[in-house]
Amino acid sequence: MKHLCLCIIMIGFLMGCTDAQRGKIGALGDNAKIECYSGEKLIYSGISSGKISSEEYSDGYHFVDEQTEKFMEVSGNCVITYNP
Repeated sequence: MKHLCLCIIMIGFLMGCTDAQRGKIGALGDNAKIECYSGEKLIYSGISSGKISSEEYSDGYHFVDEQTEKFMEVSGNCVITYNP
């Protein structure tokens, strides 16, 4: 019975979400491709090893780069593509 109630709540929650919200929930913890630009020039391109985080009221993101295993902080005009 407990599982049935939980399932009903989850279905109701997901039905009230937009496609973008469902996509964000589904991508949590996944790696992503990050590309940052200055004007039209690509200044950073990499793949995160896991979740990308951002602070509220900030245009910055932080994550661990999969290739270098370094903690990265980027900001500005960045495009993030999940499940590259």
